[in-house]
Amino acid sequence: MRRVIAFVVVALVGAAVAGFWIDNSALKVNAASISDANLRADLTAIQHSESFQCYLTALYPENWGSGAGGATMAVSGVTAWTNLRIEGLALEQFAAKRFGLKFTPSILASARSSLIGEMTSAAAAANYSCPASASKTLEQLPASMLNEQLRAQAASLVLVNNLSTSTPLTTPALEKYFAQNAANYDKICVSVALVSLQSLAAFEKAQAAGESVAALARQYSVDATTAAKGGADGCFLPSSSVYASVRTDVSGTALDHFQTQPFSTTSSGVTYALYVAPTSKTPVTYAQAASAVLSDVQSSNANSANTVKEEILYADAISVNPNLGRWGVDSAGPATFEPSIPAKKDAQSASLLSALVSPRYK
Repeated sequence: MRRVIAFVVVALVGAAVAGFWIDNSALKVNAASISDANLRADLTAIQHSESFQCYLTALYPENWGSGAGGATMAVSGVTAWTNLRIEGLALEQFAAKRFGLKFTPSILASARSSLIGEMTSAAAAANYSCPASASKTLEQLPASMLNEQLRAQAASLVLVNNLSTSTPLTTPALEKYFAQNAANYDKICVSVALVSLQSLAAFEKAQAAGESVAALARQYSVDATTAAKGGADGCFLPSSSVYASVRTDVSGTALDHFQTQPFSTTSSGVTYALYVAPTSKTPVTYAQAASAVLSDVQSSNANSANTVKEEILYADAISVNPNLGRWGVDSAGPATFEPSIPAKKDAQSASLLSALVSPRYK
């Protein structure tokens, strides 16, 4: 639901007020604002929580660590957090105005469960072992910061649940989605061939001549384990952690055929061509595909919500303290851009300072 932008280093503490920013707010979204002290407190909490940094990195791959000096943070993290706070405020206002959202204890409890789930899933997908559980990490945040995150999460959920293009996350709705897209959740069996670049031309020639997947793997694959089995690498159910990758890898490839354009992979510093062939696809039940269906629907809903979120940000009156960056728009949509960093040299070339030539008219 959130977008970020990246690079360099910015100080968190002791930064002078720049330009003509005349109040103590860090950012404003319509009539609402977040104070400079509030935002700095958030950044300090992030800096002091290795676990929260871990989950943030899984969710939003930015540098959430320290900057170059004491009491500083990498500017990519500062910019990313500024964007998240802007988006949170904008969504809160929209959800309250359009859908009558009120932050009741039950709403915030649901938001907490949702946020814990997102954090846990993101860390697992990135293969991160964060120092503490998502639940414990949230408990350790300052109360005001946690409340801000739960409000933003609640607003995001309301937005997603009320989109005409979204699929409700209920069992009947998910089962209906599965029935309409059942072919996307077949059990997939695959064979592979790991081919050295030196053998690539010969492999492609044999492939064009119609040699079977098994024969190609036995003759050209350098992966002894699968080559001995004619390339057979196993079968994958939708519940497998690698199912989404397997499904993508064989998308558009006919059964019992390797794709014509291989993937590139590196092992021990050596680059190989990797061919993947689907050898069978077998229908499964909804129970077998439930986790993959849920993940796909959540992703689809989030994509729809992102489109609406951008429209909300375009319409809102948003301003950012120049110390934190510049609010603007690029090809990816509206966002905060990093503050400009002065050049290391004022002059384009040292020769301009030592080799000036007096104009002839003097």
